Amino acid sequence: NVWVDPPCGDGVCDDPYEFPEYSRFGCRADCGLLKEIQNLTQVRISIQHDFSHPSSSIPAAVSGGLGWRKPCV
Repeated sequence: NVWVDPPCGDGVCDDPYEFPEYSRFGCRADCGLLKEIQNLTQVRISIQHDFSHPSSSIPAAVSGGLGWRKPCV
């Protein structure tokens, strides 16, 4: 037997090879639209961090030996 991709548009949603359409992916003809089948909710996540810190927050033992060197060319 030779395995053949199930055709989109044959009236049967062959899970897991065919799935509801999302953006440009999926088979709308057989499986419908994902947003119509599942209860989806849009979520916005905003991540912020303040990278500034007082110079005294890094122990002198750690910061004393750190620096930048110009690479040798």
